[in-house]
Amino acid sequence: MTHTTTSSLVASLERVSLAAGIAVIVVGCAVLVGWTLDIAFLKSILPVWLTMKANTALAFMLAGVSLLLLRMRQAGWLNIRVGQACAMLVVGLGAITLCEYVFDLDLYIDQMLFRDNHVTTGTYHPGRMAPQTALIFLLFGVALLLLRTETRPGGHRPTQYLALLVALLSLNVLLGYDYGVGMLPGLFFYAQIELHTTLSFIVLSLGLFLAYPDRGLMKVVVSDNAGGVMARRLLIPAIVIPALLGGMSIAGERAGLYDTTFSGATFVVADVVFFLVLIWRSAGLLYRTDMERQRTEDALRKAHDEFEARVGERTVELSKVNTEMREQIDERERMEVTLRASERRFKRIVEANIIGLIFADLQGNITGANDEFLRIAGYTREELIGGKAGWADMTPPEYRYRDDQAVKELLTTGVSKPFEKEHIRKDGSRVPTLVGIAFLEGSRKEVVAFILDITERKRAEEEVRRLNEDLEKKVTERTAQLQTANKELEAFSYSVSHDLRAPLRAIDGFSRILIEENLSQLDAEGQRVLGKVCRNTQQMGQLIDDLLDFSRLSRKEFEHHDVDMTSLAMSIAEDVKSGEPERPVAVNVGELPSARADHAMIRQVFVNLISNACKFTRQQAAPVIEINSYTDNGENVYYVRDNGAGFDMRYANKLFGVFQRLHSAKDYEGTGVGLANVQRIIHRHGGRVWAEGKAGAGATFYFTLPQNGKEL
Repeated sequence: MTHTTTSSLVASLERVSLAAGIAVIVVGCAVLVGWTLDIAFLKSILPVWLTMKANTALAFMLAGVSLLLLRMRQAGWLNIRVGQACAMLVVGLGAITLCEYVFDLDLYIDQMLFRDNHVTTGTYHPGRMAPQTALIFLLFGVALLLLRTETRPGGHRPTQYLALLVALLSLNVLLGYDYGVGMLPGLFFYAQIELHTTLSFIVLSLGLFLAYPDRGLMKVVVSDNAGGVMARRLLIPAIVIPALLGGMSIAGERAGLYDTTFSGATFVVADVVFFLVLIWRSAGLLYRTDMERQRTEDALRKAHDEFEARVGERTVELSKVNTEMREQIDERERMEVTLRASERRFKRIVEANIIGLIFADLQGNITGANDEFLRIAGYTREELIGGKAGWADMTPPEYRYRDDQAVKELLTTGVSKPFEKEHIRKDGSRVPTLVGIAFLEGSRKEVVAFILDITERKRAEEEVRRLNEDLEKKVTERTAQLQTANKELEAFSYSVSHDLRAPLRAIDGFSRILIEENLSQLDAEGQRVLGKVCRNTQQMGQLIDDLLDFSRLSRKEFEHHDVDMTSLAMSIAEDVKSGEPERPVAVNVGELPSARADHAMIRQVFVNLISNACKFTRQQAAPVIEINSYTDNGENVYYVRDNGAGFDMRYANKLFGVFQRLHSAKDYEGTGVGLANVQRIIHRHGGRVWAEGKAGAGATFYFTLPQNGKEL
């Protein structure tokens, strides 16, 4: 059974044991002082009392010292050995004295310290302690030797049984003094035990018994359960009350108040009453304890039921938490797998040496670098990590401001944008690099820097720059040549136009004179030929005008305006229709988006396209022309559609070439320059032009312009 002890009570009883040891030492010392100085009071306290022998006082001193040393729970090796030595001396004194009594010997220890007069002591052997005293000291010595011994961990202690036996023997002597009989019968009768010796034995027994109050017999007494409480309430009254009642009974009998029979009966009745009261109070205590236990059990049962219910609820909660934790663990495992894969990829990047990598702190102290950076910088890994060269040492002064900007950006966003700089190599040469910096994951102190050697790129840029300069020079020269050629071409065009127009005007003039003055003199064939000459002359003049317009388009300056395409298309359609009022041409103009363009050029585009549509629908009974638009990929697409002659799509690539015609001149007049002008105008506006058609089923001409608001 496990007993719960009250720590404060145990500490108090241990202090009582300490006081008992000190007390017997003081008594022994006082008696020895009395023997030394021959002070009767110290030897016997009262003149009528027996004196305590010197060897008895010495034994008390040794026993007290042994008790003080051996009772300590954390006693050192020296303390234990000294305490056991004192206990063995006590055993020796008691055993030698008993041998002297048993074998009637004188071993010369009785008056070894002081001389004693046997006449005044009332003993047969001067200076020798009583045989009872010797026996008790023998028991005390053995008890002290066994003080730190127990039969099992936390079990019985032999010392407590021996101390209890010695206490009973001492109590026997003390009751003899109390009852005035000198010595109770049944023990040795060689000599009486001194009163203060008896009291010292009781005190020493108490000290031994309480040396370890939480062990052995005392474990029940100091426990805080019902047994401990009852033991503490019953022990002292059970010892003191019967002794007091016995003493009172003997005192009354000696005073003549009653005889021996009445004295014995009174003693028995008093004992019965005392123990009845004691038992009744103990039963009441047990009843209250049992009721308290039942209430406690009920409360525990209720608490147990509530606990079971809460355990059930908690189990459900824990099951949910366990499920969540399992999901978190699975997620963490997946993250760890991802992290390991990321680490392997990062390690692969570092070891691949495609780009230079270094690890450093914000002060520029390098803690690691891959082989590519070592090649760029020209240092060894030991030199960099050992601090012989840092980031600042490899940065030219004119580039340090870029490093400072990168650090500020790094502290703000965790990463810096790549920037160009130069690194100073170990040999003093410089190498151009592209640098990017970022914090390592989970750190605001360690960074990783990516350094790309851009020497080849710089060399290529320098080569491109040189080539561009050469190209610029050649373009400038070529532009000057083209400008000269354009001027010459313009002069040539003007000259050709002037030189060609003069004979054409002469031919046309002479032909008209013949028609006006000599037409009657010509036969039908002559008139036909002369009319053909006039028409060809006029067509040749128109062709010269178209060629001049075509050549001027490439040199004409742009004038950007917001052009209302709907109004422009409707105006041109009306002009074209008014040129042939006898033809019922239906022109449908949709809502066209405005454009940012050169108004005159776009007008020329609509004039050419709508005029062609009217021309190629002459053979249709119900000609229809549609002008509309749509939006495609950020462009406005305009178109002019007709239901006229159309064309074969196999020859669509020839439509926009100069002098390219898909129909004969006798069917449809023209010079073959109009669509070429359309294409050149639209290309100068940054647009596209194309056509779709089918022979005999009409044609659609498309052109695109950037949406309104976009500059050309």
